[in-house]
Amino acid sequence: MNPTIKLIAAFAVGFAIPATAATGQAWYPAQDAKTKKCVVIEKKPVRAAYAIFSGDGPQTRVEAPELMKAAGTCATG
Repeated sequence: MNPTIKLIAAFAVGFAIPATAATGQAWYPAQDAKTKKCVVIEKKPVRAAYAIFSGDGPQTRVEAPELMKAAGTCATG
């Protein structure tokens, strides 16, 4: 096999792996326990400071605010 083809294949795999890992990002719509205001966070909270609307988190950033609106328990202002 041609070394140039091997090099191109190695670069293609090197760029494809991080791209597929980034698509698995979960966003969590959460409600602050004290203020009752809702936020969208990237990491699942481990303490009782936030209550999560969805156990696994939505798969896109767009779905998170929709879940918060549907819940109707978020404080405004």
